[in-house]
Amino acid sequence: IGFVDVAGPDPTASGTGLEARIVSQMRESDALAHVIRDFDNPVLNKACDLLRDFQAFESELVLTDLLQVETRLDRIKKEGKVTAERGLLEQLYGQLEAGKSLRGLSLLENELQMVAGFRFLSLKPCILVLNRTEVQAQPPEESFVKQAAEHGVEWISLCATTEAEIAELAPEEQKAFLVEFGLADSARSRFIAQAYAQLKLISFLTAGPDEC
Repeated sequence: IGFVDVAGPDPTASGTGLEARIVSQMRESDALAHVIRDFDNPVLNKACDLLRDFQAFESELVLTDLLQVETRLDRIKKEGKVTAERGLLEQLYGQLEAGKSLRGLSLLENELQMVAGFRFLSLKPCILVLNRTEVQAQPPEESFVKQAAEHGVEWISLCATTEAEIAELAPEEQKAFLVEFGLADSARSRFIAQAYAQLKLISFLTAGPDEC
């Protein structure tokens, strides 16, 4: 697995949908990880709000996909074609117009193949990474957990500063550090495992005379 850090949107930018440079990078990925600030920062002019930031990002994904579907549907309608693709795109349009991500649809394998070329953002598996100030902070509010489930996304929480400290320690010291905080694994390990799960991947390890 390769992990790519995509820069976030420019807060001063205006317009509809995500910036083209961000969309281009995200389309190349098989899954998305949305890092959300879950701590107050005096440098920023607004308090943290998991639900607000999650919904704002999902809305951008939905809007970007909606614009793409509209463009393709207009072209098909001008050609006067009634095809399986048109029927499927109209179904996707209804979902997106309602403000819902495409992950919420139970699409068949042949339908997924039909729209694979579009690389829709709201159809990609997504992991929410909650960056918190404490390793064992209280669980997020029920409203956030409910929304995440409705949009078909998983979430994990971590403290980036603590993880940075763990990464600088020797392997044996890392284990002692994790035990001290009551953690079974580092957030890095949990995140990688979650990425595997979202992509439906597993590692096959072979053993034989040559390898041994």
